[in-house]
Amino acid sequence: MKTKEKKFWLTIALLCLINFAAHLYFYPKLPQTIPTHWGVSGQIDAYGPRWTTLVFSGLPLGMLVTFYFIPKIDPKGEAYKKIQGLWHNFIIATSCFFIILSWITEATVFGWIPQSSKVIPLLILCTVGVGLIALGNYLPRVRQNYSFGIKTPWALADEHCWQRTHRMGGITSIFMGVGLIICGLASDILQALATPILTVILLGGVVWMYLYSYLVYAGKMR
Repeated sequence: MKTKEKKFWLTIALLCLINFAAHLYFYPKLPQTIPTHWGVSGQIDAYGPRWTTLVFSGLPLGMLVTFYFIPKIDPKGEAYKKIQGLWHNFIIATSCFFIILSWITEATVFGWIPQSSKVIPLLILCTVGVGLIALGNYLPRVRQNYSFGIKTPWALADEHCWQRTHRMGGITSIFMGVGLIICGLASDILQALATPILTVILLGGVVWMYLYSYLVYAGKMR
């Protein structure tokens, strides 16, 4: 492993370990039952035992280990060397997102943010939306592999289909990201409609990418 590559993994691993250690510090101060889920309106709609915070705080480190081994076990792992910058940026963004997400419970319990706050869905939806927009700009550069990208059976079977699928996937991802940001900013106006609209945006985007991939493979899209 090259020195730069090794430094990257060690830096992200250290960040994840510091995050986990910080959660351990606050753990004894948490009540036995804590909020674990918030609806689109910002209202708490689920509670759980406090040990769930340790699961959430350990998730970034667990995901990092998975990301480390994916290129090594992927039959087309060489493709990751050609998109190393994109792969590293994806890992950084994903790790930071889940680290931030892991602190929502403590922030609520200790009064750093109100227990029923619209800040939480706004933060999550806008962050995921920005992430989808960024991903959409990078997707067309993803080379054919079995682990990262839009892995439809038709895209995996044909490289031309893979390229076309990821170009369309990039456009679709950007539209999905914009839709999530709008839902986050307009949650007060949308209210009960926010959840079904989000479902349509996310599910519709995924279904369209799969349908488009099939149509390209079948020769229906020129």
